[in-house]
Amino acid sequence: MLARILEAVHDAVALVLPVACTGCGAPDRSVCGQCRSRLVPEPRSRVLEDGTTIVSALRYEGVVRQCIIGLKENGRTDAARYLAPALAAAAEAALLANPQGDSLVLVCAVPSRRASFGARGYSPVSLLCRLGLGIRPRAVLAQRDGRVSQKSLGREGRTYNADGAFAAVADVAGRRVMIVDDVVTTGATILDAARAIREAGGYVIAAAVVADTPLMREVG
Repeated sequence: MLARILEAVHDAVALVLPVACTGCGAPDRSVCGQCRSRLVPEPRSRVLEDGTTIVSALRYEGVVRQCIIGLKENGRTDAARYLAPALAAAAEAALLANPQGDSLVLVCAVPSRRASFGARGYSPVSLLCRLGLGIRPRAVLAQRDGRVSQKSLGREGRTYNADGAFAAVADVAGRRVMIVDDVVTTGATILDAARAIREAGGYVIAAAVVADTPLMREVG
């Protein structure tokens, strides 16, 4: 009943304040019904060269890609609530694959570059964590100076750019840590985040991401 009431409210708001669907651009809500059907999570995992398991819920293509780009580059924070369930599904699958009783897990969001955060005014990954996991991730890692945007780089460039990019700024010694991010392309960023956490004495149980790219699907 509550779900139907919320849907009716969203329909009414869309009539008064029409917006374009983030996924396809059609005049509708934040994400139209047809595009929402493309955001159904299907968690799958890959294992990186250091043994870190990455669980992703969606494929970074089509509607998924447009929604993530909208969130990250076009200020479409309204799309976050439709992407958040994918992160939640990936995180749940990662936890089920690494059961440790009641041992608490520290969620570590991969930090945005300072320039990116300054331009947006918000962290997409932190927003997804709040909506999908119901938490505010702690500031576990910080970016070192000199790192550029990964999106225009190839596999080798991404690896070089991410090497030594992160440093732990929180006490993670003896803690179980899950790394979370929006998109994994080659795994280079996750690898370096995991390195920084392990060097600080933490135990990386897995990484959970919203979507993976074709380059990532070539791993394993």
